[in-house]
Amino acid sequence: MDAPQASAERAAVIERAEERPTTALDLRIQPSVRDEVQPALRSASIDAYRATMWTGVGVALLGAAISLLGVHDRRGADRPAGRAAA
Repeated sequence: MDAPQASAERAAVIERAEERPTTALDLRIQPSVRDEVQPALRSASIDAYRATMWTGVGVALLGAAISLLGVHDRRGADRPAGRAAA
């Protein structure tokens, strides 16, 4: 079981976390401005997420293409076995 002090500290951390916004969509904005700004914030957030995902896909595909083609040291065939490149 948790010690009473640990439970109190955990409760305090949770309370502080609930008080602070974690995203732009949670910002405390005047209601008159919120209706105007929130769709743009949501769209920007979704666009950034998609761009990040597609960037990750691109990096993974590039790595797969390099792996498929293989990495060759063209000068390595001229060196005797066991000698490191200078």
